[in-house]
Amino acid sequence: MKRDLLIFVTNTVLACAAAMALLTPKFAYSVQIDPSPNAVNGNLNDNPIEDRITLPQVPQQKRSSVQPIKNQTALQSDIENLKATVNKVNGATSARPNSAAQLQRRQAANAAWVLGLLYANGVGVDVDYSEAHLRFKQAHQLGEPLSTAGLAWCEIQGCETWPSAHAARIWIAQLRSPKPARAMYLDWLVEQTFSPLQANSEKSAAINDKLAQQRRQLLLNAAKMQDVQALIELGFDAVANERLKEAYNYFANAAPNSAVAAQNASLIQTRQNEQPVKCNISGGADLQDTVLLSSAQALHRGIGCPVNYAEAIRLYNLAANKGNMSAKRMLSLIYSKPDASGNLNIAWMQQLANLNTANLSLSIDGASLAPMLKREPTPLFDLIPQNLRIWHGR
Repeated sequence: MKRDLLIFVTNTVLACAAAMALLTPKFAYSVQIDPSPNAVNGNLNDNPIEDRITLPQVPQQKRSSVQPIKNQTALQSDIENLKATVNKVNGATSARPNSAAQLQRRQAANAAWVLGLLYANGVGVDVDYSEAHLRFKQAHQLGEPLSTAGLAWCEIQGCETWPSAHAARIWIAQLRSPKPARAMYLDWLVEQTFSPLQANSEKSAAINDKLAQQRRQLLLNAAKMQDVQALIELGFDAVANERLKEAYNYFANAAPNSAVAAQNASLIQTRQNEQPVKCNISGGADLQDTVLLSSAQALHRGIGCPVNYAEAIRLYNLAANKGNMSAKRMLSLIYSKPDASGNLNIAWMQQLANLNTANLSLSIDGASLAPMLKREPTPLFDLIPQNLRIWHGR
């Protein structure tokens, strides 16, 4: 009996030890340790370079993350009220043609339209284009005039099926009466999105130029009617062509109805203020090496002024002659890879533009990356009621 009891206890101990051995690794790997020094110090901004970089938004069918909002509970309450308003009409067994029923229907139409906008832009909910399309259709069936803007955008985006320029144009035609400016902008978006690629020839170049002018005219016509999205797009075009004053005017005009446009206008204004300092350096022999280096980098990177590689190299040389090691390292890199004919390699210069040469260990200079201009999440964002838009932080 004692021998059997001893064997039982021994087997039990061994079984427990085996179980602990199996469970311990799982427990150990369930704990995530942040080894960064900033995490140890309690600083959540553990990558100051990434904090200054704004990534472009990539269209996608669904997105799991929800945009940050100020009061999740209040917004969710608003969303539930919108859904209830729609369901109240959808669940009605009889609809008398009286004023109360008509008012209820109009309210439901608007609620479905707003829900579509929220799902399309990810305000308070995950981005869900299928749900947005369903809500836009509900709004259209209930008589919301602006719903055709959402349905047109869905055909351009491809909310449910493949994108269709033909289907989008049908909805845009119905939008011309209630919102002509946005209809013109969506016309531009269709042409821009579905424009066929042309062969690389002199004839095709002329055709492309003509089509581009026609598309631009659509934007200009919409912008004359103060369409927010058209103004923002023209601002981007002006920036691309180094017309900063014109870009500022476009963004400033859109700013009252778009926080993104206001941010872009502020950024353009900053660039304009920096331009005289960074671009207009004559001589420079009497300037400090750090000033020369800063100006050379501005011309090299195109921050605050058009890119000018020849002038950038001149200023790098002046800074290097004054003993600036960062300028010396940059010049060594520039001349280390000439083109096939032994001249300045433009592609190599572009690759070197944002390199930080202050230390022997080369890295990307985060401080040199100018904040990127932004577009709205979708061309429908400014149609969201302002009281709901503020929750999105825009």
